[in-house]
Amino acid sequence: MPEDQEVRRRIEEISDSVDSILEDDIRADLLIERAHCFNLQGDEPKSVKDYLDALDFAKNHSARAHVKAMISLAFLKGVDCEKVAMWWAIDALDEERNVESLYVAALNMQWSEFYSLATDLLQETIELQPDHWPAQYALGKCLRENGRLKDARAGLQKYVDANPSDPRGLYQLGWTFQVSLDLPNRVELAKKYYRRALEHSPESVIRQIVERKLAGLEAAEQNIREGHRQNERQ
Repeated sequence: MPEDQEVRRRIEEISDSVDSILEDDIRADLLIERAHCFNLQGDEPKSVKDYLDALDFAKNHSARAHVKAMISLAFLKGVDCEKVAMWWAIDALDEERNVESLYVAALNMQWSEFYSLATDLLQETIELQPDHWPAQYALGKCLRENGRLKDARAGLQKYVDANPSDPRGLYQLGWTFQVSLDLPNRVELAKKYYRRALEHSPESVIRQIVERKLAGLEAAEQNIREGHRQNERQ
């Protein structure tokens, strides 16, 4: 693919020149860029190595916070690396409290099921950048896991309104309605958003999940109707 070829070409260009660069800031920027390229290729070990090398040359807090946040995300993808990922996320926050470091720290808290802490960090992220939709999406999920279903519905509805074609948001909003026992029409609302999710998720894992959810709801409704008919015959 053209995009893959461009990434490989850029890696080669940086590799040919980075060791000859004397200015620390420029060298750090090149290492960070190559780390991004390796990340796009799915080569996490090389990506992390370049990020770590960049820390030796990066001087300003924003660049260092970015590097540490990216290292945290790389470790968060690994197996049994949650503690290391969390350490780097907190270190990024200590370096500079900005949108990226707040969001990455929140993802780590969410992964470790510290939903209240994750919620606080996500809300702070959104205060700094109101259109940070990944943070809005994560916030809705964390609020639901914390039992704050009304707030979760509002948060995910805000995400869906801004991203109406994202099947993940539609599914999560549907699931939040399904578990909202305080709503008498929760099943119909859940089915509404599940069906919308299916419209935008051809042949995906989300589609399989949503189809199972819908089938379960419809089977439950059929059982209820059958129970009513049997009662009427008695």
